[in-house]
Amino acid sequence: MAEEPTAALPQQVQENSHQIAELRDEIRELRRSVIRMEQRWGLDHENMAADLMPRFLASKGLQVQRIAMVPLEGEVDLVLEIEETEGRWMTWVVRVKGRVWGPRPFEQVLERIQDAAFRSWLQREGFPEPVIPAVFGLAIYAGAEAMAQKLGVGLYEARRGEVVAPRIPSAPGASPSLPETSG
Repeated sequence: MAEEPTAALPQQVQENSHQIAELRDEIRELRRSVIRMEQRWGLDHENMAADLMPRFLASKGLQVQRIAMVPLEGEVDLVLEIEETEGRWMTWVVRVKGRVWGPRPFEQVLERIQDAAFRSWLQREGFPEPVIPAVFGLAIYAGAEAMAQKLGVGLYEARRGEVVAPRIPSAPGASPSLPETSG
């Protein structure tokens, strides 16, 4: 009797190996599907921000003259060239998120605008100083407004528009004074 289960063992191992291979392939396909959905949904957020931010800024007397979508490490930021009604020009860098609930989006946009390579790119592309940080979210959770105010970063929500105005320097060409980030 003990020989029968042992004799069937190689066949069972082969069946298990085949099932494991099928599961591995299914997991790979699911992973690809999730990545495609994240990419599609992520860009939908950026497209929504690109559509809404000019409206929100126009209500404050700011005209968007140019929009660029700039990818970095799987995230896409919006870069907006803005003209004020007085003729002053500036650049806004907008971190776009589906949900804004903690400090990280604010820290990320501050890190981005302080990055020498990114500043060099802005200059090569002709984006003017000063550079203003902002975060755009489809949904904003408790604590986000206080964090935006504390760090001087603009905060915009798809439904409400401007939630917190960013710090904008008064002197032409000056960048806003920004606190150090914890990143």
